[in-house]
Amino acid sequence: SLRTLILQNPTVVTAIASRYHIDNLPDLVSYPCIRAQTITDPLRRSHNGTYGGRETVQLDVYSDTQTTRDSASDAIIGWLDNYKGAMGNQSVTIQVTNKPRSWEAESRLYRCMIELSILYFPN
Repeated sequence: SLRTLILQNPTVVTAIASRYHIDNLPDLVSYPCIRAQTITDPLRRSHNGTYGGRETVQLDVYSDTQTTRDSASDAIIGWLDNYKGAMGNQSVTIQVTNKPRSWEAESRLYRCMIELSILYFPN
């Protein structure tokens, strides 16, 4: 899974520990943390019986300080951008396609929205 892949990198683990949440952040959350959302599911089609697919995933890195947001998001981007290899039992290529950083005034948090394009290859 993407979570397992992300958390096997020691630099990322140093930055966020295991604070990786899917879809929603819990009410009581420690920072920095990641919220992962699937934007598009992989399409799997082929005329020759093999198939692959492409998926878009958004990782939101939240922190209460700009410095920790930047160090956590930089660690994730450095690990995943142009990654080629195994993710679970799939062969994938991952590219970071967008990575805007912002201050969320309402929540009073710093955020980096990392958009990933994941290309799956048939095994």
